[in-house]
Amino acid sequence: MKSSETILGLFFADENNMVYENIKFSKEMSQENKDKLMMLPFNFFGPVFLTEASGGQSQWKIELIESTISLKTYKTQDTTVIQSLFNLNYSISTEEGITNLFAIVGSPYTEDVRMIYRKMKEYIHPSIIQGKMVNLKLNSSAFKFQKFVAAELIRGINFIDYSLGTSRKMYWEEQQKYYCVGLIEREFNRETNEKFSCIYTFDENDEERKKRLEDIPSFYVMGILPDYYEKLSNDTLEIFEMLNISSNLRRIELRFQEKVVIYVEEYEENLGKKRSYGVILIPADDSTEYSENISAYRKNLRLHLDGSKTFEQILEKINPRFNLKKWGCSNEEELNNISRSLDC
Repeated sequence: MKSSETILGLFFADENNMVYENIKFSKEMSQENKDKLMMLPFNFFGPVFLTEASGGQSQWKIELIESTISLKTYKTQDTTVIQSLFNLNYSISTEEGITNLFAIVGSPYTEDVRMIYRKMKEYIHPSIIQGKMVNLKLNSSAFKFQKFVAAELIRGINFIDYSLGTSRKMYWEEQQKYYCVGLIEREFNRETNEKFSCIYTFDENDEERKKRLEDIPSFYVMGILPDYYEKLSNDTLEIFEMLNISSNLRRIELRFQEKVVIYVEEYEENLGKKRSYGVILIPADDSTEYSENISAYRKNLRLHLDGSKTFEQILEKINPRFNLKKWGCSNEEELNNISRSLDC
């Protein structure tokens, strides 16, 4: 694969939140974009963002942010177009604190994301941690961590780069049953930059809502994430001067201990106006009356976007306990209302 067709970056944050990065991209950049690139790791690190947004009560980590790519216009001379853009984060907790390894990958192929995550988890991140421990023990006074981690990130990038282009496999998670605890509607006008988003969920007095609060970071946080990371992905494409394409959020995965939250989204765009619907999913258990696999949820969202089913029909299918009340999450006032009404 030509490096000019790929965006590949690896960021490491140590126990003191010092961030180290290595980015592989052959195209020349302006100095302004190089400066923006230096700030990219700080913007992308989900763990820091989530801890602040949720008040630090639970250490939810973002493990995956995946986007699809669409052309802004088909009248373009630039034939270098990536097909997928995704970010992976793996955290290791030790007595010294939490370290995070974060990857950003833009590729002309539909990559096997799970395989790349496994390489980060089983090889690259442990190698950094273990290498640091060994070097400190052998010769702590002469050990230069910054030089060491820079070399490890180069090795890690080459390790990931070597495997790019591998076809995606079907994993068991796709067939697992999930329970929907919320549906997010988003609208965006590319010409005016106007945005609107809202959440549909249980009635605020429903005991099911209160029960499910333990299974997600918060409705406040979930309302923020889609807009935040879709914009950040598009900002990333602009930094790399891929101006003829745009990013469309497809999936976010979060984890806290054994708990998992998956957000999946479908969209349609017409004349610069984009409309999307996404579902907040948790693994089904014996107490969940309604559950489907991820493909079934995506199919229902598409049925509404394509005009085959009304929104009321889809909402009834996704979770009959939801009502039609819109909880706006487009500004801080609306988000604070969600926090007061749905997150307690």
